[in-house]
Amino acid sequence: MRRFTTPALPMTVPVDLTGADIYVTIKQGQRKLQKTGEDVVSVYDSESGKTTLTVTLTQEETGAFLAEKTATIQVNWIFEDGTRSATNIKKIDVSENLLNEVIKYGD
Repeated sequence: MRRFTTPALPMTVPVDLTGADIYVTIKQGQRKLQKTGEDVVSVYDSESGKTTLTVTLTQEETGAFLAEKTATIQVNWIFEDGTRSATNIKKIDVSENLLNEVIKYGD
């Protein structure tokens, strides 16, 4: 993940998450970003039995993380009946960007 960009982070979960509330958490030291609801796009593939999740971050969100440091990411979910589970925690590298600021189209 490169700072001040808008990456779409894909994740695959070997579970049908249809109907679940999904929480994607990215953490680096004391910095924590949580995405849920409309921020998490979920597509279930009945042939593979897996759900692909995509979370898109903003320039401000990626800019809040420190460069050249590792962040961690995890998916948690809960179903209406109270059943809750989570993925293993994975590491993601945060890379520097020479243009360390939010930019707008047309500026």
